[in-house]
Amino acid sequence: MDKYRIALLTILFSLGFFLLIEYKTFTEEASSELPISVATQTETTDYLGDNASDIPKQGIENSTEQPSFEPLNAPEEKEHTVTIDTDVLKVTINRLGGDITSVALKKHKHKLNNPQPLVLLNQNEYTTYIASSGLIGKNGTDTNEGRPLFDSPHTHYTLNDDQSELIVSMVHIQDNGVTIEKSWRFEQGNYLITQQYIINNTSEQPWQGSFYAQIKRDNAIPNIAGSHQL
Repeated sequence: MDKYRIALLTILFSLGFFLLIEYKTFTEEASSELPISVATQTETTDYLGDNASDIPKQGIENSTEQPSFEPLNAPEEKEHTVTIDTDVLKVTINRLGGDITSVALKKHKHKLNNPQPLVLLNQNEYTTYIASSGLIGKNGTDTNEGRPLFDSPHTHYTLNDDQSELIVSMVHIQDNGVTIEKSWRFEQGNYLITQQYIINNTSEQPWQGSFYAQIKRDNAIPNIAGSHQL
């Protein structure tokens, strides 16, 4: 019996030894094929102003540099806002730039036994966390000079129960006569917001630009004990 036990232990030892060698060879080959990533640190500061200093630069598609997401910590001007109510969403859009500055989920409460809805995006005197988008490039509307001010026929829109969808459109006319229409589509019972740009170029010159979108936030600590009013 001892000789069989010794033979079995010898076989197990040999298998373990060969497995160790194969594992070491595999890990060395795998580590040599892994791409090297470089982490960059982004500093957050307080309010930088309402100019377009936080607009990403064009031409970064082939670059490893990430677009700048600088914070904006200023309360929106109420005369520039448009509100939208659906059965599941309450949304605020700032006509200056056409950013979505507030999104609240009506059917999801902030916490139990609290009628206040869960807020995903918000901009007020306490914090800034918004969805910003625009057009950059040669003929873009969002430049270092500032953001475009869109015109809206109404300041409030409601998706009624008998409507399947609601389209909110705003228009900005550039100095060269090109009409930029920025619109958002809301659907009954749907949390998805579809955004679209329509560029009507009636001039004799070509229009060139690129779309960008980013989350813009400040360095405020999230309020987990409660939330602020919209």
